[in-house]
Amino acid sequence: MANIDYQQVATGKDPRDFDEFERIRGEINKMTHPLHPPVDWSLVQRLGVALFTKNGVDLQSVVYYSMARTRLNGWNGFAEGCELMAVLIVSQWDTFWPSTGAMRARNEMLDWFAARVGALVRQLVRSPETMQDVFRAEYALKRVSDKLQQHKEINVMLINSLLYFLQECVKESKAAASTYSNEPPVVLPLVYLPQQEASTSSSFSSSIPTAADTQQVFTSIHALKTKKRFPWITVLSGAVAGCVLTLGSVLAYHMWEPEAPVAHFLAAAQPEPELMPINQAMTYNAELQQQEQKILRVYQQKLMDIAQASPVSDLQRGQEISQLLQKVYPQNSVSTQWRQQLDNLSAVAKDTGYISTQQAVQALLNELLESEKLHRGYMTISSLKTGLYNIQSQLSAAPPIAYLLTQIEQQNQQGIKPSPAQLHQIDDQLKGLQARYLFLQAVKERELQE
Repeated sequence: MANIDYQQVATGKDPRDFDEFERIRGEINKMTHPLHPPVDWSLVQRLGVALFTKNGVDLQSVVYYSMARTRLNGWNGFAEGCELMAVLIVSQWDTFWPSTGAMRARNEMLDWFAARVGALVRQLVRSPETMQDVFRAEYALKRVSDKLQQHKEINVMLINSLLYFLQECVKESKAAASTYSNEPPVVLPLVYLPQQEASTSSSFSSSIPTAADTQQVFTSIHALKTKKRFPWITVLSGAVAGCVLTLGSVLAYHMWEPEAPVAHFLAAAQPEPELMPINQAMTYNAELQQQEQKILRVYQQKLMDIAQASPVSDLQRGQEISQLLQKVYPQNSVSTQWRQQLDNLSAVAKDTGYISTQQAVQALLNELLESEKLHRGYMTISSLKTGLYNIQSQLSAAPPIAYLLTQIEQQNQQGIKPSPAQLHQIDDQLKGLQARYLFLQAVKERELQE
């Protein structure tokens, strides 16, 4: 297919500074909320358009907008989302947010799109009327994949998995279409203009509809003038064959679906759902008040789980992830790095100050007792000073965590802020103690298994 240039869009800065984005995030977070409240996808779509108008287009907002469009408009919405993403990635790689210096953030957003939106797309029903949108999505995602493969920092595994699914859909469609037509399918180029007039201002504000008009945000200027219509006889005679093909494609999908186990495998790496911002909670205060008992009951259980959780639960989770990776990828460097981090943390907490101090005090007492037995009845002041000085040095070299906390509390009472070095020292000791406790728990579990 000939290389087609894309019309650029106005890119935006970090969207987290805008209220529209915070409201979008609030709706998206409902997807992982324990109460499973309904997500207002129409609101997400309207807010996305408003955000594009006010701030410009960024990758994170495009991902959320694509999910909303797919939910509301099926294949057509998904195709628009893929095309809008292609505009950013293929034509404006160096200008959209997150910047090229935040490749990890870009990768996480693309993985979210491929996993979440991709899972939704696989549930959509295909028909002759929707295949044009499938072609559009496949073409756009192929361009995205080609661009991403030029950057080694980006892992394209999930994107390519979704692309493979679309390519299989296209192959099935072409195989079915060959029975009634020898003409190749028409794929629309990725050129974005408002639906109203192609001659309007080329500024971004004119190419984004208002919040009330979001049924078709972007469209191609190369729309097909006429649609092919199948002969009724052909349609009727092919109905049975179509049913068989559909059933076969569903069975084949469940047999070869490559990303389902991958998405499940990657689920453990997803962050915990964020709490609803206070200002947003106040906005929905009336609705929340109506569900007060249910919400309090759920959060009461959550808080109890947190209070009763092991102090090393996060490290235990890390151990489980590391062990899983070790089984699947025996030579991986991630598990090795994790073990080294635990060893380093544990070494920080292996403080011998208390033991050394005890030994020094005991040695000084023994010397006093020995002097008494020999009826000397005295020790030189110099000997006592030396012994006490050594004890004091050992205490100062490695103060216990309880002493450090007490010291900071006393400073706070005097209006003195703790230094970053003090807080870092406490963090290191706490993490080190947790790492050592984790190792002890592992030993205990092995003994129980034996």
